[in-house]
Formats: sequence, structure tokens, C-alpha cells
Amino acid sequence: MKQRSKVGKEVIAVPAVAVQDNVIGLGPGDLLVSITERDRRAKHPSLIKGVRTIQTRFDDVPYEVRQGGEQVLWPVTLVEATDILRYVKENVRHVRRVVVHCYAGVSRSPAVAMVLAQVFDLAPGLDELRTKHEFYNRAVYKTMAKAAVKMGLMENSDELTEDREQRLFKIAKPWRGEVGNGFGG
Repeated sequence: MKQRSKVGKEVIAVPAVAVQDNVIGLGPGDLLVSITERDRRAKHPSLIKGVRTIQTRFDDVPYEVRQGGEQVLWPVTLVEATDILRYVKENVRHVRRVVVHCYAGVSRSPAVAMVLAQVFDLAPGLDELRTKHEFYNRAVYKTMAKAAVKMGLMENSDELTEDREQRLFKIAKPWRGEVGNGFGG
């Protein structure tokens, strides 16, 4: 049985197609966090009438990626994370559900949803989201959590204070070098 939050609200992470085709029944009473890649715009009607929406753009990477000296991929920043948290904080009391979407609904949106579940006590809760979305983007989660800590919305944890170099080495070991290093590029 799904455990409901104290306020009876939920958060879900979905792929972009679920929003574009509105298979999840978006409508008044929903809040949408729309995440697209830096070079792409969301293709959903902007948006469904009555749906409170924040749009942000960052890539599904743990750190910036450069090619030929030029940045080609952008990770989430503390500024973007703070914007998302601030918008949700200002609007969560007016909605029944928070819907977070990214392109595939597998990495970035679950990471954002996990922090929102923690901070705003949304169902299904952090543990269930982690179990359901095992491939969530840990760098996005940590950046969102750090922003929540800075805003006083959540307590700091050992997981967030891990040495940056150790974390990047663990996350990015196969990404060493520039794009086009034998991984299909």
C-alpha cells in the first residue's frame, strides 16, 4: 500500500512524451517542472490551461563537457536548482500533484522528484522513488539537495559533503577527455 504524505500530495517523474500527449491527465491542480536539454525547447503546449509550470534547461551530465574548448553540455547549477525549489515552495500548497518531466523520465526528473519529496513531504517518498528509479542522476540529486540546504529547506547530510574530486572520479571515470572519445562520438 502506498504511504501518503501528511498533506496528501504526490510527486511523479515522467518522460516528456507523457506530458506532450497528456497521458497523465495534466490539468488545474497540477504543478509541472519541465526539464529539457540546454539546446532543446519543451514541445508541450505552454502549457495546459491552469497548470502551474516552471521550465528549466540543463543536460543529463554530472559536470560541464567541452569539445574543442567550447562547452557543449551543461549540468544543473545551484541557480537552476534554487529556482525550481523556490517555485515549488511558492505553489505546492495550491496543487494536488507535482509532475517532473525530462526527456526519458529516467535520470534528471527522478532526481528532482526525490528532493521535492524530501523537502515538501510528498508521496510516495524518497525510498520508494529511489527503488523505482535506480538510474537517477546523482549529480542532479546532490545539486538540488545542496540548494535545499542553502535555502534552509533540509538538513545537510554526509552524502552531500563527500569530497568533490572523489565524487567526480566515481561518477565520471568513463567520461575522461572530450566528447568523441570512443563512446559513440
